[in-house]
Amino acid sequence: MYFMKYFFTILLSVIFFGKAEASLQSKEIKKLYEEGFELINKDMAKADSLISLAWKKSVKVGDANRIADGYFYKGCLLDRQMKVDSAIIYFNKANTFYHLADDWENVPDTYGRLGLLLIKKNERQEGLRHLLEALKLAEELKNPKAFIRNTIVLAMHHNDYTGQYDEAVKYLKQAEKSAKDLGDRALLGHVYLQLSISYCNKKDYPEAIKTSQQSLHEFTLIESTYNQMRALFTLANVYKASNQTDKIIEVLTRVEPLLEENSDDLMKANYYKLLAETLYQKGQFKEALTFAEKATRILKAGGENLSANNLEDLLFRIHYLLGNRETADSLYNQFNASRDSMFSMKSFSVDAEMRQKYSTEKRIQQIEFQELELKNARYLRQGLLGILVFSVLLCVLIYGRLREKARNERILALKNEKIERQYVSLRQMNEYNETLLREIHHRVKNNLQIISSLFSIQARNIQHPDVINLIEKSKSRLKTISIIHNTLYSQKSLSKIKISDFVKEIGESLFEIYNIENTLIQSLHFDIKGDSIYLNADTSLPIGLVVNELITNSLKYAFVESSIIACTKNSFNQEYSTVLEDENLFHRISISINKVSSNEFALTYTDSGAGLHDDIDIQTSKTTGLRLIRGLLQQLNGSIDYKKDSSSHQFLVLFREVD
Repeated sequence: MYFMKYFFTILLSVIFFGKAEASLQSKEIKKLYEEGFELINKDMAKADSLISLAWKKSVKVGDANRIADGYFYKGCLLDRQMKVDSAIIYFNKANTFYHLADDWENVPDTYGRLGLLLIKKNERQEGLRHLLEALKLAEELKNPKAFIRNTIVLAMHHNDYTGQYDEAVKYLKQAEKSAKDLGDRALLGHVYLQLSISYCNKKDYPEAIKTSQQSLHEFTLIESTYNQMRALFTLANVYKASNQTDKIIEVLTRVEPLLEENSDDLMKANYYKLLAETLYQKGQFKEALTFAEKATRILKAGGENLSANNLEDLLFRIHYLLGNRETADSLYNQFNASRDSMFSMKSFSVDAEMRQKYSTEKRIQQIEFQELELKNARYLRQGLLGILVFSVLLCVLIYGRLREKARNERILALKNEKIERQYVSLRQMNEYNETLLREIHHRVKNNLQIISSLFSIQARNIQHPDVINLIEKSKSRLKTISIIHNTLYSQKSLSKIKISDFVKEIGESLFEIYNIENTLIQSLHFDIKGDSIYLNADTSLPIGLVVNELITNSLKYAFVESSIIACTKNSFNQEYSTVLEDENLFHRISISINKVSSNEFALTYTDSGAGLHDDIDIQTSKTTGLRLIRGLLQQLNGSIDYKKDSSSHQFLVLFREVD
C-alpha cells in the first residue's frame, strides 16, 4: 500500500513538472515569434531567423498551438517579401491548425491577411468574403485589436479597388475611436494613414495632409521608422496629387535618413520613383532619369515587374525629351507589349473568376434547395409530434391544476382559521402586555415620588443650604423622570410622547418645587412651541432632563426677585399667553422645538433674564448642571451652543432621536 502511495505521488509530480516545463517552453517560443514579427519591417533576415528558430522548437516539443503560430508568422514574413502565393498557402495552413488546436487569438488576423492577398491576386470576391469573416470573428471573440486591424484592411480594399471612399472613411472613423479607447498608438497611426489615402482619393487635400501628419506623429512617438516612412510617402503622394512639387522635395528629404535605418528595397524604389517624378515636373530631366532607372532596377530585381512596367512610361518621356529617340522608341514598344499582355491576363483572370463565381453560386443554390426540402420535411414531422405532445401535456396540466386548486382551497381555509385564532390570541396578549406595561410605568412613577418624598423628609433635618440645594435639584430631576412615566401610562400610545405637553409638566413641577407663586413679585410667562413634535421615551427622558436643568437655572438665577410676581398653578393651563397691559412688566421663558430633518431636532431656550456671565464657557464649565447637560446630549449625538448679544441670549440644543 505504501508503495502504491509513493508511486502515485511520484507520477503526479512528474506530470505536474512536465506540464509546468511545457508551459514555460510554450511561452518562450511565443516570445521568439513576437520578437521576429516586430523585426519584419526593420531587419527581414533576422526576423526570418527568429521565426524559423521558434518554429523548429515548436515542432520539437510537439506544441500544436505554436506550430500554428509558425505558419501564421511565416505567412506574414512571405507577405512582406511579396511572395503572395506562398503566403496564401501558409495562412491557409495556419487557419487549419488554429481550428484543430482550438486557438482563436490569431484567426481573425489570418482571415484578414488572406483576404488582402486574394484581392491582390484579383480574386476579389473571395478576398472580400475573407475580410468580412475576419471582422465577424474579431467581434464574436471580443478581440478589439483584431477588429481594428481588419477594419483598416477593409478600408484599404475600398481605397484600392472598389472606390467607395466614403465607406472607407466611415469604417476608419469607428476604428479611430476604438484605437483611442485602447490607447494603441500603432493601430491609431495605421488608421490615420488609411484616412489620409481616403481623403486624397476624395480630393479633400487639407484633410489628407492633416491625417497623414497625425499618422507620422503617432509612429514617431512609438519610434517605428518603417511606418514613419510610409506616413511620409503618403504625405508626399498627397502633395503630388495637389501639385505641390516643392513640398514633395521637403518630405523626401525627411525620408532619406530613415532609408538608411531600414534595408527595404521596395521603400527605396518608391523613394527613387517619387523623386524621379518630382524632378521631371521641375524640368530636371537628367537627374529624374538617374532616379527612375534606379527604381526600375530595384523593382525588377525584386520581381515587381508590374510596378517596373509602370515606370517605363516615365522613362520613355524623359528619354524623348533628352533626345534619346531610339531608347524612347524601344521603351514605348516594350510598354505597349506589356500593356497588351497585362490586359490579356487581366481579361483572362476576370473571365475565370466570373466562371468560378457562377459555378460556385449554382452549386450553392442546389445545396441550399436540397437542404430546404429536408428542413421542411423535418419541420413537418417535428410540428405534428410537437402538437401531439403539447395536447397531452395540456390535458395533464389542466387536470393537475384543478386538483391543485381544490387542495389549495382546503389548505387556505385551514390556514385562515388558524390565522384567525392566532390573531385573537395575539390581540388578547397585546392588550394584557399594554396593561402590564402601563402598570409598570405607574409603579415606577409612584416609586420615584416616594424617593422624592424621602428627600423632602431628609431635607427637614438639614440646615446646610448647599445640601438643601442639592436635594432640591435631585427632587426636580426625579420629578422629570416621573413625568415621563406618568405620560407613558396615561396615554394611548406607549411609543411616542408629545414633547410640548411633557415640557409643560416639567415647568409646572419646577414652579411647584421652587415655590414661584410665593416668592416672585411680577408675572412670568412660560411659552412653549412644538405641538406637532412627538419623540420616543428613550429620547424624551434625556431632553426632559436638559430642559429641567435650563428652567431650574432660569428660576434660580435669571430673574431678580423684586421684578417678578407670583404665578399660580392655573397659569400653566389656558392662561400661559395672558398678556398684561404693560408688556414690559412680564418676565418670560420661551422654549421652541423644531424638526430639522427626518430624525434631527433643534430646541431653542430663552428667558428674559440677563444671561450667563461672559467668563462662563458652557463647553468646558465644570458646574454640575452643565456637565449633566453635556453628558445627556452625548447619548443623543447632540450638542449645545449659547449665543448672547446686547439685546438677547439663547441656548441652542441640537439632537437626534434614539432608534
